[in-house]
Amino acid sequence: MKLKRGLFADDERSKKVKIHAASRAYFYSLYFWLILFAFQRYFDNDDLLIIGLIGMALSLYISWLFTRNKKGLD
Repeated sequence: MKLKRGLFADDERSKKVKIHAASRAYFYSLYFWLILFAFQRYFDNDDLLIIGLIGMALSLYISWLFTRNKKGLD
């Protein structure tokens, strides 16, 4: 994917940000699922799955926000 000036949109730093954000989000989502399974008797199965998936998406977005602004990632 190229931009107007001939520069690529997926440069090396953005790839590193995606990789680091995804690895952190995976780590945080594991703990989120463990907490959900600890309280599974208070939720229906469908609600548990929806809350878990939304929590995974939020953890990816939040970790991407923090990683994007992090200095020294290069």
